[in-house]
Amino acid sequence: MRKVRITYKNALHHIMNKGIKSENIFLDNSYKIHFINLLKKLSKKYGIELFAYVIMNNHYHLILRNTNNNLSKFMMEL
Repeated sequence: MRKVRITYKNALHHIMNKGIKSENIFLDNSYKIHFINLLKKLSKKYGIELFAYVIMNNHYHLILRNTNNNLSKFMMEL
């Protein structure tokens, strides 16, 4: 079981998510574009300040600030 992520208002986070057995989670560029659009929409909705992202075929990295203490809600919807 994964440990609970410790966060608080204005905390900085590096978040990474990878496909099971390194399988692709983004099948082509249209999936990546959709993901970027979701990042933009949800970061505004939940008050997440997105500094940088990297999207590879089988994983992604996010660097963000949790400005409204809504990181959990943001990640659940993402």
